[in-house]
Amino acid sequence: MVPSMILSRYSGDTPDKTGTRTISSGPLYPDVLEKIEKCDVIAWTRKCIADLRSMSFDGEDVRKWIIAAMSGGRYLGSEWCEGSQQGTWAACDAYLVTDSTWNEYAKKNISCEYYIKFCLNKNDTVLMTVSFHLS
Repeated sequence: MVPSMILSRYSGDTPDKTGTRTISSGPLYPDVLEKIEKCDVIAWTRKCIADLRSMSFDGEDVRKWIIAAMSGGRYLGSEWCEGSQQGTWAACDAYLVTDSTWNEYAKKNISCEYYIKFCLNKNDTVLMTVSFHLS
C-alpha cells in the first residue's frame, strides 16, 4: 500500500481510509482572498496544465478568476483530489464562476462558466489549481 501524503492545508482522512472523496465541512479555504496576493499560483495536475494552456491562461489569469469565484461565484463543494503521483492528495474547494463579455459581432453579451477547483498548501504560500475548465 502506498502511504498517503497530504499537500493541502486542510488535512484529514483521505479516500483510501474513508472510501469517499467528498468533504462535507467546506468551504475549506474561506480566507483565500486574504492570502492570494502573497501566494504563488500553480496548476497541480497535468489536465489542469493542459486546460490552462489551451485557454492561454497563466498564473495571473488564474489568480483573477479565483478572486472572481470567491467574490461572486457559486461554491459547489469540497473534495479530495489525487495528484499525478499515487497517494498524493489535496483537499480542494470547487466553484463555478460566470464570465459575461460583450461580443461586437453578435451584438450581445456572451456568457460562459468556468469550473475551478483549488487548495492552499500547508504554509499558505502556494495556491494549487487542480481543475480549471469551461463548465
